[in-house]
Amino acid sequence: MILHTNDVFKVTRPEDIFETRGRFAYFRVELLSQKGNIDVSLKLTGRLDWTFTRSITLTRKTNDKGVAVFPVGRICESLIQGTKSNLITYVITASEYDHAGPALYAVPGFADREILPEWGDGENISQFYPAAPCIVVYPNAGFEQSLFFPKQTGELFVLTPSSTTTEKYIGNSAFSPIIPFDPAKIPSEDLGKPLAVGATPTDYNAEIRTYYDYCTKGIFLKWTDAAGIPYLYRWTQESKTDEMSVESTYHQLDDTLTPRDVQNKTLAKRYTLHSRIVERDVFNLCRTILGCQDLFMYDPDVGNWVRFMVEDSESEDTGAPMQDLVVEIVRYEYL
Repeated sequence: MILHTNDVFKVTRPEDIFETRGRFAYFRVELLSQKGNIDVSLKLTGRLDWTFTRSITLTRKTNDKGVAVFPVGRICESLIQGTKSNLITYVITASEYDHAGPALYAVPGFADREILPEWGDGENISQFYPAAPCIVVYPNAGFEQSLFFPKQTGELFVLTPSSTTTEKYIGNSAFSPIIPFDPAKIPSEDLGKPLAVGATPTDYNAEIRTYYDYCTKGIFLKWTDAAGIPYLYRWTQESKTDEMSVESTYHQLDDTLTPRDVQNKTLAKRYTLHSRIVERDVFNLCRTILGCQDLFMYDPDVGNWVRFMVEDSESEDTGAPMQDLVVEIVRYEYL
């Protein structure tokens, strides 16, 4: 949390990047005069684009100690719903004094620790929390990928080692810590080398632990974890089953007015998948699929992503340096 003090009140607010369902998604305003029953208002604004915004104003009375607390997580989620920026601005008004703070970035999701924005060196997991400390890149798969980096300095760039001289980057974001990039744009001389994040196309100053996977066979899944961080990974299929169940049966007349039985059926397409035996940091990346918010599998037959859900999967961390994660995913089709 960040503390700001002016002549009228102290305000404790979330970090510049915060999870909407985390326990740090609140504003605490304390009047320096410690007077009770004073109106304090908090205006929150979510930017839909550069010309249109959505806002709400909350008003509360201070308690006997001059304190008013505003939980804002769910409200911020509603303000940024359907947007790409996720930016939240705020204005606090108390005792005829207005305080306009900096723009904050709201990540829909939950994490039990704060995101502390800093560049880091790609080695310390806490500096990238709640994201995994590594990324698996698929140059030949044809998919756009995303990289989470907890820094909000304006524009951010995903870079390769040659970017420092060529000024060419493979992805950028104007204001979001979630940076989309195209792995197919990685120069051949940089394949196998770590990616980095920079504030300019030549600032190769935050190297990310990077693994390369050139295979295009298998099951590609992309998901958003419980903290709102996007991931993409290629899994190995162990089995696939189709299960048909009948929910109900009722009578219906056909075109000749002859009675017939009609059934409501559900088809469950179920896959058992393996991460394969992988390094610990990749294993931890794969574990973010447990409890994920959204899950999609790429269907090469239709050339599109199809929604699935994780079902009856568990992960046991044995402490071994290399482990295999097994998950079961399912898609229900109502016939």
